[in-house]
This record gives sequence, C-alpha cells and structure tokens, in this order.
Amino acid sequence: MTATKKAAPVLEHRDGQRVEKKACKPSPLPFYHFEGSLAMSVADYLGHGAENAISAATLAAVTHTTTRELRRLIMDERKRGALILYQPGGRGGYFLPSRDEEQAQREVSEFYHTQAARCRNGFAAIAPAGRFLKIPAGQLKINTTKGKQKNEKSTAQPLKPNEKKL
Repeated sequence: MTATKKAAPVLEHRDGQRVEKKACKPSPLPFYHFEGSLAMSVADYLGHGAENAISAATLAAVTHTTTRELRRLIMDERKRGALILYQPGGRGGYFLPSRDEEQAQREVSEFYHTQAARCRNGFAAIAPAGRFLKIPAGQLKINTTKGKQKNEKSTAQPLKPNEKKL
C-alpha cells in the first residue's frame, strides 16, 4: 500500500477478531418524495384528537426521515395552512384537532398558548445578549412605502415590555 492511500476502516470485536466495515447503502428516498414532488403530507398519518397523538420518533420512523427533517416538513405544512398540533410531555406528540368542536377548541387553544409561551421565553432568553450587543428591543422600523407619502412619518411607537397589542 502506498503512503497516500488509507486502509479501509476496520472494526475489532472484543475477542480480537477484525472485520472490515462494509460501505452503507444510501437509504431510499422518504415516502413523500415522488420524482421531486410531494406525494403525501405528514398530516395524512396523523389522527384526530390529543388522545391519538403520535410521538416525533414514531412519526419519523413511519415516514422514513429524521426527527429534525420531520419538524421541518411539519413547519412547511403549517406555513401552507395545515393545523398540525403538538402536545408536549410523555403522552404528547403530533395530532390533528379533534372532530368534536368543543374538544378541538380546547386543543387548539392549549397549543396556541403553549407555543406563545415558548416564543416569549425565547425572547426573554436572548434579551441579555441583545442588551450586551446594544440592540434595542422592540420594533425599530415601519414600512412607510405603502399607503403613505415618502416624506410622511409614522406615529407608531414600539411596544413596551409587558404591553399588549390591541
């Protein structure tokens, strides 16, 4: 063997036996790829109601993808208008709203408030970094090109912390 070539990777068992590592075959395309287009959506695999929630790990296994890719796919579907809910915790997972209107209202409300709290906590977490970098908090600029003359100034003020938008 020449100095420029490396030896093939080798695994060594506990008993000292050496076995060459074989090259892995690339995994097949995930279920939703069909000649470059989306054939199925993640929502097609979800049940209605929190009692039918499917964990991210299980859903990723069913869809032949990773949990990170699954989250990206779900976000893409949500951007297109799909109402895919998530319930954190041991009994949690992804699901569609219940078919019962009252139950669906509770599930969507719980999801909304959970996600809103996560967003608020995320902004609170980066606030010290923003202060250190001297980045002012709040809205800094308003797009004034639509509906106003360029020389007109906006009278909108940034929201103060703990102030709610009307």
